[in-house]
Amino acid sequence: MSDINWRDITEDESLFDEQNKDREILIETSDNHSLHFSKARYVQNYPYMDRSIQQPVTRYAFID
Repeated sequence: MSDINWRDITEDESLFDEQNKDREILIETSDNHSLHFSKARYVQNYPYMDRSIQQPVTRYAFID
């Protein structure tokens, strides 16, 4: 069980909503399943890639 509210990026694209662009997020990369902190604005819409670390994103969670 996890306290993190993970969102599959292919199913939930609220990350790309204008009101969320400055929110901090935790991402899981699809290459090596590592976790990184980032900002929503750094993730590009398809192909889902975090531009700050040049890694594909599988899922994300907003940090509140």
